[in-house]
Amino acid sequence: MTQPAPSAGAAPGASRRTVAARTALYLLAGSVQKAAYLLLLPFLVAALSPDEYTRFGLMTSAMVILCPLLSLNVHLAPSRLYFDYERSGRPADLLATCAAAALGLSLCGVAVLVVVLRLSGLRDPLTRGQAALQVAVAAIVVLRVAMEFGLTYLRVRGRAGRFGLTAGLQGFVLLGAFVTLGGLVGGGVLRAALALALAYAAAAAVAAIWTAPALRGGLPHAAVLSRAVAFSWPTGVHAVALWGIAESGRWIGVLYLKLPELAPYTLVTQVAAAMMMIGRAMFEARLPDIGRAFAAGQPRRGAAVIRRTTLAALALVVAAYAAAYVAVFHLGLPLPAGYRPTPLLLLIAAAANVCDVLYLRGVQTLMALKRTGTQAAMTAAAAVAAVAASFVLVRVLRDVGLAAATAVGLLIQAVASNAAARAHLRREKSSTD
Repeated sequence: MTQPAPSAGAAPGASRRTVAARTALYLLAGSVQKAAYLLLLPFLVAALSPDEYTRFGLMTSAMVILCPLLSLNVHLAPSRLYFDYERSGRPADLLATCAAAALGLSLCGVAVLVVVLRLSGLRDPLTRGQAALQVAVAAIVVLRVAMEFGLTYLRVRGRAGRFGLTAGLQGFVLLGAFVTLGGLVGGGVLRAALALALAYAAAAAVAAIWTAPALRGGLPHAAVLSRAVAFSWPTGVHAVALWGIAESGRWIGVLYLKLPELAPYTLVTQVAAAMMMIGRAMFEARLPDIGRAFAAGQPRRGAAVIRRTTLAALALVVAAYAAAYVAVFHLGLPLPAGYRPTPLLLLIAAAANVCDVLYLRGVQTLMALKRTGTQAAMTAAAAVAAVAASFVLVRVLRDVGLAAATAVGLLIQAVASNAAARAHLRREKSSTD
């Protein structure tokens, strides 16, 4: 069978101008999609009490863990496997299989979860037994899976412009919906949940339009599903473990601190989450180049792209935190009472983000080599350390201890993932020489 030619916009060895344009678009899209709450921040702090704002943080945290836990991350399998199926001429089968499996699993999962919560009468700290909020969170999970599947396809095809439009729509709909719902929905947390659901629905619908032609003629296959799940379920474990590093502190903090006391920590951790989009956007811009290099048996070229991307991401993250530090502590950026972080809290978040970029170098190499099991094991070990550190440090350092525990987990993860990546890459290079 004749192999299809890669699209011009995603060809290996793309020009510097093409890479720069992709990176700018992904950074712009990530700024709106992954850091949309920054646009919302004035509205959130004005509309929500510190108690409600902390519950909003719990909601975004719950989404991060429920999506991979329920879908097994099958919707993200094309991020690497697409390049293999592209070479064999069967990408539509892979896409159709992953879409059907991810949506089916997530729908069943959230249905079971809502039924269990309703029948048991449990009052979790997020929904507090409110049926409308439980249904809204369930809808968010399914819609986010659908959106991420479409965005994954756009990334592997190098469609940075379409990716930017879709992700940008999600951010603007989130902002507009939250403001519009102000006079229609009483509860602040429910208002935020409905706004998120509407935003993900809009982005998922547009992503489906972009993706539909690629699904034409594709049929779900058991063999394809088996390969996709074998690749994706360890990434799901990895995502859950990463949640343990970056998000579990919000829930552990609830056990020891009052919700209003956690507002500065919640704010800083969400700023850190926004900063994480810098490195991810830069690697998204190079995903076609990295994926095709490794799929073609050229690990040295792929590793060189990963190395250069890491250095550029580190420089941008450091510059962004320097600007944030000056804005908050030297220019007097106005923040409402109860939200202002300490300089130490922001500096620890900066250290965590630097470790996150270094981790991306290791994890991108392991993903390209399809060593997702190794990736999951490294992150799981780091998560155990981070959770343990959170329980110990929160008692002594309070919210600063929670931030420090996250930094410790990310540091362990960065060291372990890079050590494992170097070992696997050395073997891969030896086999291709």
